[in-house]
Amino acid sequence: MVDMLSFLQMGAVFFGTVIAAPLISSDSEKARFYGFSAMFLGNSFALALHVDLSLWVMSAASLFWGVMSVRGIWRTSRAVKKSLPQPLVSPAIDIVPGE
Repeated sequence: MVDMLSFLQMGAVFFGTVIAAPLISSDSEKARFYGFSAMFLGNSFALALHVDLSLWVMSAASLFWGVMSVRGIWRTSRAVKKSLPQPLVSPAIDIVPGE
């Protein structure tokens, strides 16, 4: 049986390294967005583990990398917005006559 600490360790390594590293180093901004999202998820696992084991210096490091992954998500989010379908009607058009 897998205990909770082992589950947190596996989640941190899988999402924070195995999934995130190749995506963050990609040329595509969309792939980097998903890489930073995976990094945030893996970092959340690591932060929970560090707090559970009372590793406060490592918890501070996890918080730093959490902030950096949120920054990366925010900086690359425009690539995901560009890939969404555009509306058929421009929002600048006045739909209600007489206003």
